[in-house]
Amino acid sequence: MKKIDFESHYYVRSYIDAASEHTGVPHYDKKTGIMYHGNDCFLPIGAILSRLLELGEQRLKDMDEAGVDKCFLSISLGIGQFDAQTSQKLAMANHDELAQVIAKYPHRFGGYAVLPMHDTEFAVKELTRCHDELGYFGWNAFSNFGDKRLDDKACFPVLERAVQLNMPVYIHPSVPQIPDLHGYGPAMVTSGLGFAVDVTITLTRMIFAGIFDRLPTLKVIIGHLGECFPMILRRMDDSLRVQKITGKARNQKLPSEYFKENIWITSSGNFLAPAFQCAKDVFGIEHILFGTDYPMESLNENVDFIESLGLGEEDLDRVFWKNAEEYFHMKM
Repeated sequence: MKKIDFESHYYVRSYIDAASEHTGVPHYDKKTGIMYHGNDCFLPIGAILSRLLELGEQRLKDMDEAGVDKCFLSISLGIGQFDAQTSQKLAMANHDELAQVIAKYPHRFGGYAVLPMHDTEFAVKELTRCHDELGYFGWNAFSNFGDKRLDDKACFPVLERAVQLNMPVYIHPSVPQIPDLHGYGPAMVTSGLGFAVDVTITLTRMIFAGIFDRLPTLKVIIGHLGECFPMILRRMDDSLRVQKITGKARNQKLPSEYFKENIWITSSGNFLAPAFQCAKDVFGIEHILFGTDYPMESLNENVDFIESLGLGEEDLDRVFWKNAEEYFHMKM
């Protein structure tokens, strides 16, 4: 059975070197193996750094052992946290390096652009270059860019360009700036709670800002079985039905309708069967894609989890590859 992984992470050496030499945020401590992204965000990546940096035979071997045919690579957190000039330089170098890997293994790897958002004009231009010259698949956007989220007016031209280029936008968690999520360490501010909350806030703001009405063919992907949305989507619909008091929300449809037309979720990094069933019931199997969060998570564990759910062959096909082909025009 074919398998297409929509969320696979990597770093390039130039970024690690820059973070190691940087005294501010981000900073990578070679002795402890900890990447620091500010506040309580300490990520112990030392044990998996070799796999993050590996963009050749070892990664392909891991994919083959798990039966993964193709993965879409997105750089992990950090490039946009440098100053504008450094961020832009690192992003362009990163894109060029990954493009060489994709050119060498075009049937195994695809790429997401990473765009520092200090300068909208640069971001639009670089996204265009990634599509036109480098053959990238989509934009790996983050749930926040420090002082702005994707509903910020500065981000709209980049979203608009993504639509023009037919590039999906994968919203990956970033370090939440919300003070209440800090104070108890990385387990709260990162994957334990903070990441899910931050993506949920950003996508909700995009919906209420009317971005999907202005860009009706925009395709957005979020990970981890839909973050907080499976449990709250009905209540969001209900709140809009009865509480249109101020008229500030600019969306023309109920939030759930955008999940039927514009938004997909992946299975990455959430290995709870009831959570999958809830996501399936809320969004429909047609809106679930396969994602692994590799190497933060095991490829084999991701595959084993999906195969353990008791899905029928048609539903397994949809998650592993058929939705990718039908909705994102992939041919394996």
